[in-house]
Amino acid sequence: MTGLLERLLQELTQGPCAAGIPREVLLRSLTGTAAASAALAVTLVALFLLRKRIRALLNRFEDTKIFTFALTALTVLSLPDPAFPLRPGLDYSWQWMLNHLALGRAWGESIVFTYGPLGWLLCPTGRWATVLLALAANACFCVLWIWSVRKIYLSSENGRVAAWGLIITMFFPQMTMEWRWIALSIVMVRTSCLAAGTISAVLAFMKFSSLIMAVGTQLFMLMLATDNRRRRFLNYAVGLAVTFAILSAAIFPSTNALFMWLTDSIQIAIGYNRHMLVGKGFLELALPIVAFAVLVHKPRHILALIPLAPFLYCVAKYSWVRQGIGPFLYALTIAAALLAEKFASDRRRFLLTAATFVMIGYGLTWPRFFAANQTYVAFPFGVNPAGTLRTLILPHAVKKIESDTVASLAGHKLPPRIRSAIGDATIQLLPHEFAPAMADPSLRIVPYATMQMYSTYTAKLDKLAARSYSSAEAPEFIVIDTDNLSIDGKNAFFDCPRTWNAIHANYSLMNTSDEGRWLLLKRRTSPIPTVCDRQIDVPGETLAEKLIAILFRGKLHYADIETPKGTMKHVRVNPSVLKDPIDRDLPFAATELADYMRHTP
Repeated sequence: MTGLLERLLQELTQGPCAAGIPREVLLRSLTGTAAASAALAVTLVALFLLRKRIRALLNRFEDTKIFTFALTALTVLSLPDPAFPLRPGLDYSWQWMLNHLALGRAWGESIVFTYGPLGWLLCPTGRWATVLLALAANACFCVLWIWSVRKIYLSSENGRVAAWGLIITMFFPQMTMEWRWIALSIVMVRTSCLAAGTISAVLAFMKFSSLIMAVGTQLFMLMLATDNRRRRFLNYAVGLAVTFAILSAAIFPSTNALFMWLTDSIQIAIGYNRHMLVGKGFLELALPIVAFAVLVHKPRHILALIPLAPFLYCVAKYSWVRQGIGPFLYALTIAAALLAEKFASDRRRFLLTAATFVMIGYGLTWPRFFAANQTYVAFPFGVNPAGTLRTLILPHAVKKIESDTVASLAGHKLPPRIRSAIGDATIQLLPHEFAPAMADPSLRIVPYATMQMYSTYTAKLDKLAARSYSSAEAPEFIVIDTDNLSIDGKNAFFDCPRTWNAIHANYSLMNTSDEGRWLLLKRRTSPIPTVCDRQIDVPGETLAEKLIAILFRGKLHYADIETPKGTMKHVRVNPSVLKDPIDRDLPFAATELADYMRHTP
């Protein structure tokens, strides 16, 4: 068996079918897939052997009181922790920054990110105000979800099937509150279009890409409504427009800031969809397709799924590119539940299918988590009674979080000489690690234009970040962590060349520390001239590759680039940011950055 695995890995990494995926990633993927397949086989055998008992058990779930109790219990016990301790790391850094910027008005004119001005509601940490407001938002979610699903349950006999299917989704692993809010906004089209529009507006400021999938699906469902269509559209539009206008006035300092945030958020959504890729094995990528084929096995089911097409498409693409099969199964269960009323004769089959999908979701996620340690979310949410308990004892939980934060951030402050040189001046931390600011609240942080440098996905965002260094609000100092310059195998310098050129022109190197990890840059009194006369030849995309990128996932682009020393380097690049000439002296590695900052053209 070991020899067969070695031969398969060799073929996939070196043979004619090589996919450009690192050997260790393939090994983790194959190991996780094997464990998931074994768990799936055990699950199917267990379902077959217990099929009579399952049918008998389903007959008992016809009582409204039992349903209401199950709905309330699962909803409350499925919420995430009230807050999280601060730790070093990429994800903890942007979560901290979202909370740091909460209740401020910096968005639009100076910063844009994958998550929006209300993104901290999904990851409260570091501030009592954001923790309490996020708890209030979670309470609203609980009330609206319980009310909506119970209303569907009481609407008709077939509504009972749909409602049970909806509460089953609370068991799914890897479901963040972002996905739950999207699901709620879609479900509420069936119960209150005014509330559906309101939630969609809030989603826009939580995460702009969430708004796209929610609104696209809601509009399809409204167009195919058979009763009171005009009134439904009006209520939905009023809820969306009024809430969006109120939140915009509260968040943005001007209409221009709102417009800039909207246009740049579209750039972020497009760039994230195209370029924020992680290594995924092809066997894992096939699983969502298999799941879809299992559920949709009749032509009429496919036609009935048309109203949910935008939601299913976005979730499927997210599953394929980033997170695995969890979100796709979640979306399919919601789709099946909402459509169950049309298939009264298939009620029993639907319940069995939904239960099977829950078990498959766990079977595919947990073995992979333990075998490969490669899940996107650190801990799959699902049912989370510990989080509910910590919410009930919030003061004690917050004290524990604060002590964990202090312990985690010990030793992550800036070196004394760098801290002394900065004093009370403004500072920006690059490229994406904010642990020094978490450990030292006295630092006056100016956020990077797209919060973290890896999210400079497009040429427009690169120019936006570059312009920020010549503005009056530019930070006085920049501290660069040279140990964490690149992620996902990308080259930090060729990801945003205009930004680095602007930093070179407007900042000079201060040699205030003997530690090679930290580079301290100070703003010049006047910028120095720089020359951008180097054109990088990046292979263009064919029409087929563009379609594949839209429907499935984009390919990784590489270019052979000559270094200043005359050698060639194979570099992962983003074609959209390399269309225009770049700085000829742009470094290739962190070890070359100090020399680059000292160099004057």
